[in-house]
Amino acid sequence: MIQNARRIFAKTIAKPWDTYALQLLNLDHADALPWTSSAPRPGLVCCLIDDIRINRRRTIIEFGSGVSSLVVARALDPRTQRLLSFEHDEDWANHVSDQLDRLNLADRCQVVHAPLKSCELSIESSQWYDIDVVRNCVESLEVDVDVVICDGPPAYSRDTRMARYPAIPALQSMLANRYSVYLDDIDRSSERKIAKRWSNLLQIPFSYQLLRGSFAVGIKGAHYNSLI
Repeated sequence: MIQNARRIFAKTIAKPWDTYALQLLNLDHADALPWTSSAPRPGLVCCLIDDIRINRRRTIIEFGSGVSSLVVARALDPRTQRLLSFEHDEDWANHVSDQLDRLNLADRCQVVHAPLKSCELSIESSQWYDIDVVRNCVESLEVDVDVVICDGPPAYSRDTRMARYPAIPALQSMLANRYSVYLDDIDRSSERKIAKRWSNLLQIPFSYQLLRGSFAVGIKGAHYNSLI
């Protein structure tokens, strides 16, 4: 009960940050996809885009597609930057892809359907994206990964609470010398446990941004501050 009360309080205090972030994002096609409660908050997306721009990130991997995919894709330079987004729901993956086509953003972002399967890297027997699909697609880019943004798969139930852990073990060998890792929903205890495990695995600290967007971010290498 106390934990839920803290989450509600944090979200209430954080609303001005989201309003400010939406102003900075200056969306002109908000009708493309809804910005629901399951999507990353505007504060996270704004910080992510700032990171991509000022730290010259080129290859971004996203787990969980949606409105964030469209907004981030709009900010990319199609000549040098690419977003690869993995989605477990095939119908939703197709829908997001259709919106990218409609907005002429398909040259910046590719949505890949990767169904949930048993994964040897998982904790508590949670399913994760088909690891062969993920690794083959990322390897096909033939470049190192500069950014990982993890907002999937769904992890709101007791059975799936650690479902997002495999993302970094799966991609660790493909990370660049300088990179950033974002984990959404850090207001949940399971995501904080995952962030701690990732911190130990990567040997980098993660900062918890509860007010700016309920996310954790870990950064390796020289970088400019991208937090709004």
